[in-house]
Amino acid sequence: HNGTIFLDEINEMPMSMQTKLLRVLQEKEIVKIGDDRVIPINVRIISASNENLIQLVKKGKFREDLYYRLCVLQLKIPTLRQRADDIKDISECIIKKKNTELNKLIKGLTPELVNRLEKMEWNGNVRELSNLIERMMVLCENNYYYLDEDILDESLFEDIAAEGKSNKNSIRDMEIQAIYDTLQKTGGNKKEAARL
Repeated sequence: HNGTIFLDEINEMPMSMQTKLLRVLQEKEIVKIGDDRVIPINVRIISASNENLIQLVKKGKFREDLYYRLCVLQLKIPTLRQRADDIKDISECIIKKKNTELNKLIKGLTPELVNRLEKMEWNGNVRELSNLIERMMVLCENNYYYLDEDILDESLFEDIAAEGKSNKNSIRDMEIQAIYDTLQKTGGNKKEAARL
C-alpha cells in the first residue's frame, strides 16, 4: 500500500492472473487469500516485458484491457549491444556488488577486456553480462585486482568472446562440452564433477 510493485516479464503472466491483476488495478482493492475482507490499496505498478505486448494482444495471449491499463507511460530500453558504451559502467557496478558476496577485491576491468566485451552481442542483455562477470570473478585468484582477457578466456564463454558472437546453441554446446570434459577429468565421478 502506497508503494511500488515491479512485475518483471509480465508477458509470461497466465490469462487467469491477468484478469485478477486487471481487477485489482481497476477497483484499487484486494482480498487476502483466505479472507473475505476487502482492503483498499494505492499502488504504482511498473512492469517489464521482453516481448512486444501489442503483438501478444493481437495473438490473444495478453489482455488488451490490461495492456492499456498498464501502458500509461512506456519506456523502451535499448538492448545492451545497442549501448555498448555502458558495458564498463554496468560491469563495475556488478563487480562492486559481487565483491561483497564473493569476498573479493576486484577493482574493475582492463581496457582490453572492456574492448572485447563491447564487441559481444549480449543476447541475454545485462543478465548475461552479470553472469559472465560473476563467473570471471569466481575463476580469478584473490590476488587479481582487475579482470582481464585471461580470466575471460578461462571462463566457459571463451569461444563466444573470441568470435564476438553469442547464440543459445553455442552456449548450450559449450555447457555440454564443459560437463563432458569435467566428467572425463574425474573419471566419471559425478559428485566430484559437480563439485568442480
